[in-house]
Amino acid sequence: MFGKSKAEVLVVGAGPVGLLTALYLAERGVAVHVIDEKTGISDMPRTMVLHSRSLELLDDAGVLTSLLARGTRMESLVVGDRQQELATLHFSELDTQFPYVLVVPQTALETALEQHLAELKVHVHWNHRLGSFDLRHGRVSAIIQRLGHVSTGYAVATMEWGVEKELHAEASYLVGADGFNSLVRRQLDIEVTQAGPAAYYAIVECKGATYSGGRGRVFLDESMANAYWPLAEGRGRWCLQLSEDAIPRDEREPDIRLASAEADIPALEDGNVMAILGDRARWHGGDFGKIAWSAALSFAPFVATRFGEGAAWLVGDAAHGTSPLGGQSLNVGLGEAHALASRLGRVVKAHESAQLLEEYGEACTAEWKRMLLAPGGRPGAGSSAGGGWLRANGARLLGCIPASGRDLEVLAERHLGMPAGALA
Repeated sequence: MFGKSKAEVLVVGAGPVGLLTALYLAERGVAVHVIDEKTGISDMPRTMVLHSRSLELLDDAGVLTSLLARGTRMESLVVGDRQQELATLHFSELDTQFPYVLVVPQTALETALEQHLAELKVHVHWNHRLGSFDLRHGRVSAIIQRLGHVSTGYAVATMEWGVEKELHAEASYLVGADGFNSLVRRQLDIEVTQAGPAAYYAIVECKGATYSGGRGRVFLDESMANAYWPLAEGRGRWCLQLSEDAIPRDEREPDIRLASAEADIPALEDGNVMAILGDRARWHGGDFGKIAWSAALSFAPFVATRFGEGAAWLVGDAAHGTSPLGGQSLNVGLGEAHALASRLGRVVKAHESAQLLEEYGEACTAEWKRMLLAPGGRPGAGSSAGGGWLRANGARLLGCIPASGRDLEVLAERHLGMPAGALA
């Protein structure tokens, strides 16, 4: 399959986490194949926020320089309500080589990773999806479906997108990086635990107003959480939580949809978006510019009950998900890519014990149980202005801050009044 080379690891999914997993494997001399059912890197205008720790990983992988030229540095995060600022979190307080977060187009990250993989002679097999697999005899035996335009019809032939050919693949290990609807997870019969109710968001990018870089914002009201990220060229990205009534009932499933003229999502009509912004972001001053694009997103936070077994393991959104506000699922997933690839490299190339992979799964499960399934302790006294508001909203703010692990603990302790070790 895929030429004469044989894969030691088959990575399913070529999003940021899957690509980084493959890159780390290739750098360790592991023969890796990457498949994805998409036709290529998406050109949809999605923007992501990369945490300080993720920047360290991407720098180590050799792709950060190109991202810095495309991204916007966010050096601080203001938290407050719709009226005023109540605290400012400075990323310079973190013990890191990169004391900021980077707001960058998702296409820029994926392109940089794919290009670096190509330099290592690893090419993504687009238009290929996983059909099925089994783990008998301690190896992975998989059916890969190559997608293409196939002829249908009799009297009048038409071309439709479908399975062009089925291919057989063998590998020592399988990595499922195939997103929240992961086929790898489902075929492993791994259940997920939902960590909260579904929430609905409008993702909106505006242009033509005064959007200064350097500072992001998280602003809460009684029931809704919202965020603003600065973008390059005087643009701003807003993530606005919506009430359930704003989404038509047949749209209420975890998914991402770009808005279009045909989209029947009332909350994404320009007039409604501007009304929501004007009401919730009163601190901004009222000039939001024009809407460049918008998307509707609905999502329920979840974590897999386990991260894999034997020769098949999960990374990223295949195993967990959070709200889009703080980007925690993506960024922790990038850390998982490093952790899993490092261990697979030792198992495959140095013939170390496969117990390393079991330890990976146990560590990931424990971390996500802390993040999603435990409340993180009671907020403490609070040390900033607006301490009463911070005490009341500290737990809600945790999922909105673009940080994770020890960095999130530091910021929560210093600014949200969370006692040391509350997230442990």
